[in-house]
Amino acid sequence: TASGQVLDESLLPPPVGKIHTVDDGHVVVLAAGDSGHLVELGGARRVSTPYPPGSRLHDLSFRGDLGTFIDASDSINVTAPFQGVSWRVGRPTGPPLRSPALSEDRTKVYAFGGGTLLVWTQQVPSSQAEVLRLINGLTNAHLADSERARADGAPGPLYWKW
Repeated sequence: TASGQVLDESLLPPPVGKIHTVDDGHVVVLAAGDSGHLVELGGARRVSTPYPPGSRLHDLSFRGDLGTFIDASDSINVTAPFQGVSWRVGRPTGPPLRSPALSEDRTKVYAFGGGTLLVWTQQVPSSQAEVLRLINGLTNAHLADSERARADGAPGPLYWKW
């Protein structure tokens, strides 16, 4: 703490390898078994494990609450640790990818493959309406009761017309 007091945090499996800042109140700690833990620095000091053992996050970096990493198959991924989800952006057909990063507005993913800078454009929805437009554009899924939200504000379940 600012006063010099040391507070015990929740135990993480040793050894702790790297610590990555997500925001002022959270860090991602890479620990034993290639697991990654989201650690809350204040408040309840909760710890969650969005990246279970074996995740093998290489070249992990963050831009706000989104990050990028290279996995064991050399694929580049974007990750949202607060939601506990990650998605593949690309997989190399040539030399392994390295040094992934997100653009300032988080709509582009960069990486080096051999001597080439590779750029992927991703849609990062920032509202429920944008998520619905993304779903409509990418799949034949529809939202049940799309005009009504559940009590917690989330849209209804997905369904498919065959």
